[in-house]
Amino acid sequence: MLMLAANDDDLFRQSAEVYLRYALAEQEKIDGYVRAFRTEELALYSGCSRPK
Repeated sequence: MLMLAANDDDLFRQSAEVYLRYALAEQEKIDGYVRAFRTEELALYSGCSRPK
């Protein structure tokens, strides 16, 4: 929807593109963290006691 509205105003379009790139970068960062996460480390992350 933002990109459709951006067709009317070049400055708005550029701003929307920057925001979109930022959102995609944030998503990639989160995806990388989740994929690298090891379930064995869950207790360390959450502050729970270590599994036996």
